Amino acid sequence: MAVGFIAFAWPGITLAVLVGIFAAYAILDGITNLLVGMRKSPDRGRSWAQVVQGVVGVTAGVLTMLWPGITALAVVWLIGAWALGPVRSRSLRRSACDGSSGANGCSS
Repeated sequence: MAVGFIAFAWPGITLAVLVGIFAAYAILDGITNLLVGMRKSPDRGRSWAQVVQGVVGVTAGVLTMLWPGITALAVVWLIGAWALGPVRSRSLRRSACDGSSGANGCSS
């Protein structure tokens, strides 16, 4: 609960920390995927999809560190879209149930 109050009191710092944590996570996850993808034995083949995922992860982390403002904006948009999801689904469910006689999971 204290973290929520801190986030509410200092939203700019909270967003900056969130972006920094994402950058660190993306880089570490990318490095891990690169290592695992490259360490597969030659007779079983390398996991090129995992190597590509590692390169994309490291690139995303580095770009996040280079342009934290753009990443912060993307995070705000993502959180906003996530927050509106339940609202939109309720309104869609309500419009689908209008005029229904209890069919399709609609209560009358």
